[in-house]
Amino acid sequence: SAGSDSTLPTGLSPAPYTNMPPTRISNAGSYSNICELGAIFDPMQWSEPSLGSWEGKFTNLSASAVANNAYGGGTSLRIGRWEYTRFAFTNFGGTASIPSPAMGIANASLLDIFTLSNSTVDNGGKINLNTAPGPVLAALAGGCRLTSDSALQPGGTNFFIPPGMATNAFVLGVQRFRARYPFYSPSQLGFISASASSPTDWPKDAVFGNTNSITNSITTAATSMGITAWSDRAAEEWFAKIFGLSSTTSFNFRVYVAVQLLDAKGQPTSTIERRLFHIYCDYNSSGQLSTKQAGEYLY
Repeated sequence: SAGSDSTLPTGLSPAPYTNMPPTRISNAGSYSNICELGAIFDPMQWSEPSLGSWEGKFTNLSASAVANNAYGGGTSLRIGRWEYTRFAFTNFGGTASIPSPAMGIANASLLDIFTLSNSTVDNGGKINLNTAPGPVLAALAGGCRLTSDSALQPGGTNFFIPPGMATNAFVLGVQRFRARYPFYSPSQLGFISASASSPTDWPKDAVFGNTNSITNSITTAATSMGITAWSDRAAEEWFAKIFGLSSTTSFNFRVYVAVQLLDAKGQPTSTIERRLFHIYCDYNSSGQLSTKQAGEYLY
């Protein structure tokens, strides 16, 4: 509100607006999750020349899209949803090398720049995306209760927790991504896809995109998973909950040691002794390199 010479803007009630882009943070007046950056309004002043006279009414931006201040899209930062093709991968469609996540321009890279706390981050108990087996990944993504999207109702045609097909897509997406690009940040979850051809057909079957489109690569069926109203907000909430529980490093290790005495000719003179050590790093050691042996077991 503009106010006047005698009235401060803070003394006026904001005018009610409807159908505006999302610009909210938590009701506590501060960010409760770094992924809330995805709710910030992004004017998206780009155009898609291939659309001709409709170039400002894009649903995606190809690698040939150009910046254009004649247009302004009503969207929010794409954190927790599929990135526009123009900003998702470098060398997209090129032949010199495999396309790689464009962490310099993708919205998801903001998660690696900002934090909500100045204290030391405790990664204890988080799931390592680079090493977790399929069942662990399924447990990480499944059963997350989604409450931000009012269209999701338990027992209805929609899902207030991700259906099995979405969880399967997440597991497949993580496994296919790390087979090509090892995760160096959980923010790269924004680039996972269930498509066997990813990233060349991005954003097809993007796990955190329009999840209703994840089809053939999961069940080999021609139908979608049946979500009739899975909004951006639901995808963003699902992403945020998984992001907060994910890591790309491990602090717990198993060290296997097998020892046997040999004579001068290399022939065994003793039985094989085996040890299994469980070791974990002290990740809150104030920068001091430290390990602690949690136990030793024979087998």
